[in-house]
Amino acid sequence: CARMSAFRNWAAWEGINAIMDLPFVVLGLASAVIPTRIKAFISVLLRIDLEDDLEDCEARVYLAMLPILSICDMLAAALAFLAIVNPLRCGAFLRLMSAKWNDKLETTCNLSPDFQKVVLWNARLRSIAIRSGLASLLDLLLLPLGLMVCITLYRAGPLVSAMCSDRVDREPSAAGLTAQEAELPGPVHQMALKQSTLLLCDLLTLPSFVVVFLTRYRYPFMKAQ
Repeated sequence: CARMSAFRNWAAWEGINAIMDLPFVVLGLASAVIPTRIKAFISVLLRIDLEDDLEDCEARVYLAMLPILSICDMLAAALAFLAIVNPLRCGAFLRLMSAKWNDKLETTCNLSPDFQKVVLWNARLRSIAIRSGLASLLDLLLLPLGLMVCITLYRAGPLVSAMCSDRVDREPSAAGLTAQEAELPGPVHQMALKQSTLLLCDLLTLPSFVVVFLTRYRYPFMKAQ
């Protein structure tokens, strides 16, 4: 009777845990819609890379995180495509990804290496893809402003200098260092916004300038400034 009672208690406890596990397993299963995440789901479900003394609640947290990581994967893939088709950033992006591909896992975006190992998710590579893609998206959005600044010529100098400097910074150095990760917003983005804003101010003040220039008697004071 004692053994039967102990078996019932164990079965009841395991049954309660199984009921609690079900919604988390369903969440984890949702991540398997992306083929590359199937292995991670099986790994977490079977606790292949988990520590033996890991509590059930921690395993459920891993399962609940899998769909979020899958969404991040889709976002990173779309932004990586933008970086690849962008001729200004494709080379630096591919070199940086190649250099970091086999690196040891490190804490990135507050995700520990142990967590990344369990869920088979390299946060560093995703971060590079997202940042490079966002930088490419900014390139596209600010392209009309940059073209407008370049057409005016007299305000194009600082922007062209910033573009040349940024290209040198993104290239690997002679010492063999890898290309730098994209900045958000980068110096070229900041300069394009600055010069286009100044150009807008020029247009707004153009009528006043014409009046001062035509009256002549106040023009020398403005010219001195």
